[in-house]
Amino acid sequence: MNANPHSITKTYEVRFLKHSGVMIETKGYQLFFDVISDVSEYVVSVKKQFFFISHGHHDHFDLSLSKYKDEDSRYIVSDDIKGEAVHDFGANVSFIKPGESIHLDDLIIQAYESTDLGVSFYVKTPNCNVFHSGDLNWWHWVNSPKSTQLEEESAFKAIMDKVMENPIDVAFIPMDPRLGVAATWAIRYFLDNSNTKKVIPIHFGDQFEAIKNMAAILKADVRLYLPSAEGEVLI
Repeated sequence: MNANPHSITKTYEVRFLKHSGVMIETKGYQLFFDVISDVSEYVVSVKKQFFFISHGHHDHFDLSLSKYKDEDSRYIVSDDIKGEAVHDFGANVSFIKPGESIHLDDLIIQAYESTDLGVSFYVKTPNCNVFHSGDLNWWHWVNSPKSTQLEEESAFKAIMDKVMENPIDVAFIPMDPRLGVAATWAIRYFLDNSNTKKVIPIHFGDQFEAIKNMAAILKADVRLYLPSAEGEVLI
């Protein structure tokens, strides 16, 4: 781990990692969500690390996270992941399921449901309030029956409406190119119905050009911050 403090002048900094992986850094904390890439160069040993894992799908969960464990690092893990799967993470593991809330240091962590597997995370910190969707998305697959499409829409809106009751400074919402014309529906719904200050697309693999093109549909909403490369600081 990096022994040199990473001095940030902002209240918080947001770095896009890979796919749905992001990092929020404050002067005392580093919050990592759904990391599947090597983040060794970003980990600062004088800060406390919190690693959030929304569910067990391979594009959100990687066992290599165990290499960042120390006495101060904490892992907040969706309970769809069995305990033995994170045995190498050490003792500082907190399992959480939808509807549960836990308090770690100065963080208040609330788990919401997902429209796929696991949980979505709302995290209240002294510096900012963060929402990470995980696989909570408006999964409108063109080949699904109409009844399934309507069920997916209803489920997404019901969960997201509860999430948006919270004050949110920065949110990470899926924009999955595989959904075609429906790829922007989740993030559009969120932008239209929340007062969130900053919104960042996730869950798009390495298709940076695709999300740039899709974002044009959202008419350049000033709250939308688009990643253009892995490791980029967005805020």
